[in-house]
Amino acid sequence: MRLLGGSLLLGLSAATFSLAPVAEQLLRLAPARLYFIRTLPDRTDYLVFLGLVCVLGVIAGTAFWSSYRCTGLLRRILEAPLAGGVVLGVAHLVYLHLSRYPPLWNAVVAWWERVGVTGTDGWFGLSILFGLLVLGVFGQWSRGWMLAKPMLCGGAAVVWMACGSAILRPAGPLREGPSGGATVRMARGMGPGNPVVWIVLDEWDYDLTYRRSDHKVFPEFERLRTQSVFLDNVRAAGKSTLVAIPGLLMGQSVREYRPATAAGARFVTVGTAESFPGPRTIFDTAGQFGYSSHVVGWYHPYCRIFAGQLSTCTWDDLRLAFLRPDGTTAQRVGAFLRESVELENLPVAGPDNGALKHLARVQELAEQASISATRPGRNFSFLHLPVPHAPFFKLEGEGRMVPVPTDGEGYQSGLDAADRAVGAVRQAMEKAGVWDEALVIVTSDHPYRHQFEGGYGNGHVPMMIKFPHQSSPLNYSHPFQAVETRSLIEDFMQGAVATPERAVAWLERKPPTAGGKTKGPPGTLVTLHGSVIR
Repeated sequence: MRLLGGSLLLGLSAATFSLAPVAEQLLRLAPARLYFIRTLPDRTDYLVFLGLVCVLGVIAGTAFWSSYRCTGLLRRILEAPLAGGVVLGVAHLVYLHLSRYPPLWNAVVAWWERVGVTGTDGWFGLSILFGLLVLGVFGQWSRGWMLAKPMLCGGAAVVWMACGSAILRPAGPLREGPSGGATVRMARGMGPGNPVVWIVLDEWDYDLTYRRSDHKVFPEFERLRTQSVFLDNVRAAGKSTLVAIPGLLMGQSVREYRPATAAGARFVTVGTAESFPGPRTIFDTAGQFGYSSHVVGWYHPYCRIFAGQLSTCTWDDLRLAFLRPDGTTAQRVGAFLRESVELENLPVAGPDNGALKHLARVQELAEQASISATRPGRNFSFLHLPVPHAPFFKLEGEGRMVPVPTDGEGYQSGLDAADRAVGAVRQAMEKAGVWDEALVIVTSDHPYRHQFEGGYGNGHVPMMIKFPHQSSPLNYSHPFQAVETRSLIEDFMQGAVATPERAVAWLERKPPTAGGKTKGPPGTLVTLHGSVIR
């Protein structure tokens, strides 16, 4: 009976450890993490998780008990790593619970980083080492081992009960505000009202697209380049999406961006620290000039932090994708098991699963982007697409997805996907009859960060600006800061920058005078941003 009880406890511990990816998603919900998710787990999710632990634990415990009965050698082999796994499993779940208490959480994280333990691999390695230590200390003293085993396994049971305390946490979708409730204020001095489409391709790198040793040409990029103003010396808005996107939307360089709550963050610019949202963004001035704003994006919670400013919004929250409040218990069980077995941490199924998820994300957002971009008249669409960002994949044959490594070669497949996405949006706009009338800007938030083939070396990103009815290319090689794109769009909405030639004059404008206002000679136009356009 004692052997059976010990086997069941070890089985429960093994089940807890095997479901650690799901436990991490369910429990590690610090305030900063809430910024990136759409839906909180509900009580059914926690109960399903605990039920899975119990069922898998009984199955594993029975298997251990049968193995112990078969051979004593196998017993000694299994006891060591499992005992270590119990302790590390308990510590890992406690570690996840600490994320709900920021001061204690920060202290623990600092200590773990100091001893060099990071990620799932670190936890698993420590469990093995600790198991060997347990074998060495207690294996020589059978009575001590008999006392230690129930103590170690009992600790796991305490953590399982602690999981139940999370059931009291509020659940369900985080508030995003009503869509279609944006206020549009008509202002004087507005332009003709052409549609504006701003496409931001995530991690699109200039060097790896246009300075290639193989001279490869991407057809849709090249097609657009021959009908637009091509800027080949654009400094990225930041080194990561976290800081670059707020910088682009606000029109200022962001040095640091820290998510603080589900609905906002703290950011630091040169000499100032403010809350976001807070400062005016492109969506504010778009409404000022009579434009309705539409967003399709990922990573940042656009639909929540800009609620009330957007007429339509679609975003992919990346995390907790397997949590759906309307899912049945059976669907949740299947989702939890898939998330545990197919996570990227496993080398066999992981990469395929990650690439499949990303392919579905790309296809969904590209479809929504095509819909958003086809609205005529005073409509502004901000389209933040997850290509050429990893995981990388390529399509073969009849659309069959093949995952590729996350390296320089894989990034080429990401560029192909980005090229197809831009082509799909253009095709939809041409079919709807709005392409010729629209201002279309295609750029990136940051270059390729992994530095394969010198990717992030100079921090440059591509940028193409197609003006209404433009049919010939124009190249601009002087330095340009990507965060100035907001000003360019707003001056186009004002009617000050309506042609490629005026765009070049805008790019080469003189800075405002010390008095804060710029006055030009007769026949010139002073824009909202103090630019003098002749």
